[in-house]
Amino acid sequence: MNTAALFAVVVALVSEAPSPEPPPPASASAQPEVAPAEKPWDWQLGGLPALGYDADNGLLVGAIANLYLHDGETRPYRVALQLQVLITHKLVQDHALKVDALAVGGLPLRLTGSVGWSQSLTQNYCGKGLGVTCDEAVAIAAADERDLIGQAREDFIRRFYLHRFMSPFLTMQGRYALTPLPHRIELFGGWRGAGYIPGTWADDDGDGDADTAPYPGSFYERDFPVGEAGFASVLQAGVMLDTRDNEPSPRRGIWVEASARAATPLWGSTWTWAGANATARLFVPVLDGEAPRRLTFASRSVVDVVVGDPPLQELVRPGGFIEYLSFGGADMGRGVRVQRYVGKYKAFTQAELRWRFVEWEMFGAAFASSLNAVVDVGYVGVDVLDHQARGDVPIGGGAAVLLHWNENFMLRVEVATSAVERFGISPYITLGQSF
Repeated sequence: MNTAALFAVVVALVSEAPSPEPPPPASASAQPEVAPAEKPWDWQLGGLPALGYDADNGLLVGAIANLYLHDGETRPYRVALQLQVLITHKLVQDHALKVDALAVGGLPLRLTGSVGWSQSLTQNYCGKGLGVTCDEAVAIAAADERDLIGQAREDFIRRFYLHRFMSPFLTMQGRYALTPLPHRIELFGGWRGAGYIPGTWADDDGDGDADTAPYPGSFYERDFPVGEAGFASVLQAGVMLDTRDNEPSPRRGIWVEASARAATPLWGSTWTWAGANATARLFVPVLDGEAPRRLTFASRSVVDVVVGDPPLQELVRPGGFIEYLSFGGADMGRGVRVQRYVGKYKAFTQAELRWRFVEWEMFGAAFASSLNAVVDVGYVGVDVLDHQARGDVPIGGGAAVLLHWNENFMLRVEVATSAVERFGISPYITLGQSF
């Protein structure tokens, strides 16, 4: 689950706003810029009510509070603290406290960390590989075998391809710039720990105990009868090259990275596994100029492999600097239900045409609108060398409208569809470009 990527800011309630332009997120690869000193160690506070929507997780509400510490030199800030409380009407939750520190020790070193809690009652599981169908007829037949009727039958069919879990987590990540822009090379590494608790603390079945188990009779329960309880302790290290001209919405440049990750009981993991990832992003101006004569081609290609025995929620997370779920969902595989395709071998490609068609100024801020045409293609193998359960290669496509505010802030409203989902419409409301 990556619920944090869901939210869309509706109203900004900012006290002593940190900057006319909102700072980039902690996942951006910016290094601090030095500006003339204003006044040392000032602090600023901001708050953001949040509202968003995702085809899989539902309507999201919540709030985000930020505290920025400034040293008068480092931009956009020296240290940022963020508290987020996010929940959807399907009871998907993502609560976290995050810290982002720049120029640590006076070096080109950036450290980020987070601690929090995530929970889902609606995560998809249809099996592994490309051969999955998520066919409702299978769920109906299973309900018939149990002689279910009424509401119990409806609930069973609705939950047949879902699973539920809870997860406390802690992450720490750092990156060190070896060379500056315009050809920045960075080393990055970190650790992520996540506990996985099957089920929920609620007592929906009325037996007097918490339902810390998979949905009874679900497809997930068939493969994991007691769920996957344990702790994932994952170390990762990699290198990246970044030549983008603008990180939030590049017009030209590349951002490529390669990384390796591993989990083992040697550093506290319940499961033993290892993975490698290579990701390349390309941005090429097709029409170069100001709106409406600005058209950019953007692409992201990913190859990710895993060996060993990771739990499902680790298997759906490709490695690399940016964390997301795949294949399927708002990040990778738009138009396809989130993490529909699961496997140890993954190869994905996204392509977008981004047309910036209008710009204007209002209240002393710069605004723009753009339209994206998007296509996502994926291939998933059950194992690295044994791509069993082959099926149709999933392709999703759609369009997005974006509102840009001072370049760094973008609200994206997107719709997508896919033949593997019988061309159902999947809407998304989120922040920023997809990559």
